[in-house]
Amino acid sequence: MYVVLYQLAAQAPKVLTHGLLLQRVWVPEQVGEGWLPRDVVKELRRKLGDDAGNPRYIVTEPRVGYRMAAGDESKTDER
Repeated sequence: MYVVLYQLAAQAPKVLTHGLLLQRVWVPEQVGEGWLPRDVVKELRRKLGDDAGNPRYIVTEPRVGYRMAAGDESKTDER
């Protein structure tokens, strides 16, 4: 699970596709298992206290993949 977080953080704010995450994190036999990245990101969000509807850390790019939020995206307006 934390390998996915590392991959997202190391490539931030670049989008990592579902396929690329599968190639980098899972064994070749699992590359066709598209649900794996979704389940891991869901668990990471739970552990980080991140909300998929209003993400602070992991942003979903619909039908593409995931990326870490840029520094200015993750800050809240504290006025």
